[in-house]
Amino acid sequence: MDIKASVIIPSRDGYREGKVPKLLNSLKEQTFQDFEVHLVKGESRQGRAINKGARLAKGGILIILDDDAQLGSRDIFMNIVRALDRDKTIGMAGVSIIASPDASDFQKRLTKEIPRTYFPVVEKITDSDMAQHGCCAIPKKVFFDVGQEDESMMRGLDPLLRYKIRKAGYRVVIVPDSWIYHTIADNYKQLVRKMFRNGIQAYWTYSIRPEAVIETPEDGAPGRGFSAKRPRAYRAIRSLARLILSLFTFRLLAFSARVSYMSGYLYAMLLKRSMPA
Repeated sequence: MDIKASVIIPSRDGYREGKVPKLLNSLKEQTFQDFEVHLVKGESRQGRAINKGARLAKGGILIILDDDAQLGSRDIFMNIVRALDRDKTIGMAGVSIIASPDASDFQKRLTKEIPRTYFPVVEKITDSDMAQHGCCAIPKKVFFDVGQEDESMMRGLDPLLRYKIRKAGYRVVIVPDSWIYHTIADNYKQLVRKMFRNGIQAYWTYSIRPEAVIETPEDGAPGRGFSAKRPRAYRAIRSLARLILSLFTFRLLAFSARVSYMSGYLYAMLLKRSMPA
């Protein structure tokens, strides 16, 4: 029997502090059930894990989920699959991101201060740069036609994949009435450690694949005059300006996140730390 979609969940340990079993259990509540699940464990790089799942997939549509995401609507799968079926110009269909009803005050504050951690639920299909691996659907043919995920990259997978899909002539959209709950950290210590690690990974991505580093609008909109490429010096000056702005506007979590990120980047650059596998 043919399968409509294949769900791919990359996860290092297949557990993620209990979030993976919770996610897998929630799949049973989706109104759309014509799918198989590939939980890809043991891969240190997300791109490699997703590509492995795609090669195993029997469905014509790939649904990619982060292992720490929570599905906020029972109709998510139905809505993203229907969007791809009805409009063949769509190459990537994502969903909105909002704070969970049981989110802590810290997590709610993160969504207000950290860019790209919140995108409101929309009422119609909306072209947006906020479609990302947290929850998205891509026709398998499109995924392979654009060259799959870049397995050499540790950071910037989402921007590069969106760029390749758009370059191939497809739209990248957010579908209506569909959302996930997804926070980048549960507490301050976790935030600082994660952003420091992201900074290290960003340095190695720039060092290994500078041509694959794609601009990412902070508000999620494609934007008028959007440029896919920015010089490294320009991005460095902009990062410093945003750091100063976050301090003067009293967005202290954003300030801490930027300091941690920049510290990780400088740490890798100055100490030439060995590149992670």
